[in-house]
Amino acid sequence: MHTPELRAFGPLQLELDGRVLGPRDLGGRKPKLLLEILLLAEGHPVPRERLASLLWQRDPPRNVPGTIDTYVSVLRRTLGDWRHVLATEHQAYRLARDELSVDLDRFDALVARAAASAPGTEQREVLEEALALAAGEVLEDEPYADWLQDTRVHYRQRVLDARVAAGTAAATAGDAPGALRHAAQVLVEDPLDERAHRVTMVGHQLAGVRSAALAAYTRCRDQLAEELGTDPSEATEDLHRDLLRGRSPETLIAHLGASAAREPAASSAAGRRGRALRVLLVEDTPAEAILITEALETGAVPVRVEHVADGETALESLRCADPRPDLVLLDLGLPGLSGHEVLAELKQDDALRRIPVVMLTSSTSRADIDHSYDLHANSYVTKPTDPDELSEVVRAIEAFWPLTASGGDPGS
Repeated sequence: MHTPELRAFGPLQLELDGRVLGPRDLGGRKPKLLLEILLLAEGHPVPRERLASLLWQRDPPRNVPGTIDTYVSVLRRTLGDWRHVLATEHQAYRLARDELSVDLDRFDALVARAAASAPGTEQREVLEEALALAAGEVLEDEPYADWLQDTRVHYRQRVLDARVAAGTAAATAGDAPGALRHAAQVLVEDPLDERAHRVTMVGHQLAGVRSAALAAYTRCRDQLAEELGTDPSEATEDLHRDLLRGRSPETLIAHLGASAAREPAASSAAGRRGRALRVLLVEDTPAEAILITEALETGAVPVRVEHVADGETALESLRCADPRPDLVLLDLGLPGLSGHEVLAELKQDDALRRIPVVMLTSSTSRADIDHSYDLHANSYVTKPTDPDELSEVVRAIEAFWPLTASGGDPGS
């Protein structure tokens, strides 16, 4: 049997046994909404009470549990031989997302594969394949659903990052039109993304239009000054100087790749609006906490670190914090609750589970790594034995900035 495909980029679609079912083919709007809610729960059970609050903001039916059960029955009839993927839990329902082919998961896997690949044709092809999946907003047929906004913001930024990377890869291959096309699409969404402005500068120079490359720099500079009151970053200024000096295309391309590796997030609009990244560091060794905090505070992204030494305090802090942290750095070997226990509780809490969690631990155990990802950790970083190597950890952590910074809360 062919695995059913769920597409969440654009309007919801379910491809099942050779049929493509759209939003109107799933038994009505409420069953469709229920399927979407379970899909974005990432395999976790969703209690009936939570489903009810999302399905009916007001005027719920007299028999809420019975109505939800009816919607589930409708979806199971639609799924046919795959009805088992919509599982019943205690007072809850769960979609076995790992038994389906979901375009969001394929997109994430392709982006991760591209990030692990050396620059070249293969990396570019993988990025183009990922971007071909991202045709539209996540579940765009539900434009006003509050519960979708975090996921939309997350994937909107991931798609922009993939486009910047694809534009850089196109420039590296000498494809000026490809580089300019990707950069232009990024700048429609985020006119202040310096990475895309730099790709535009290099793309025009590759096309032999130096005046357009210099005009792209001027446009970037003026937009940053008008919108943010800031100057272009050092990477953008360096590239501008290289253009003025008539450096070779190979030098410009090398500069572009180096700046992308050095400045993966700080030059995006979200990263330039002045709000510090709020980090909760859960680490029971004081000396390591100091080293990690100092390394973070000297990185490219502005950071505000709160440190706690045990899991119980971490969960209490997360539940009470207003605003909540943008990122959690979580050790495994903690007193009381272990890092895995903290991670499990955090990811089962609807109010907290969208906060990215980076496991930051000395353990290199394959079992610990696999269990962390099974519990939906966003990344697993091994602590270096040499404090000087903490810069590598910082760069890995800074990669989460475009996923978490919203540009709001400027005074925090």
